[in-house]
Amino acid sequence: AFIFHVRRVNAMKSFEDALKEVKDSLYSQKEVETYFALKAAIQNNEALQELEKEINFTKRQLTLSINDEEKHRAMKERYLSLKSQYENHPLVQNFYIVKEELYDLLMQMNILEK
Repeated sequence: AFIFHVRRVNAMKSFEDALKEVKDSLYSQKEVETYFALKAAIQNNEALQELEKEINFTKRQLTLSINDEEKHRAMKERYLSLKSQYENHPLVQNFYIVKEELYDLLMQMNILEK
């Protein structure tokens, strides 16, 4: 659960000060720190980066093989397998969970639209 405290902006506080307070409060949330740490960990994980390259390559091959039913089926199976490996990696799973929590928080704050 998120704890997000923003005091009401009084007449003496400038817009910039209020905005900075919101930013500082948001960035101090454990989930925000975790989000950026997981994002960096994924970007710095060579195995995940290679897997992502292979997924993109296979996706292009899948598109190019549309007229060859057998090759297309094989490419689709490979693509789905690679995508599953990526999405089920613990770093990626944790990232998706934290991202969803932050999305919900931003929705509650009316920062994002559905």
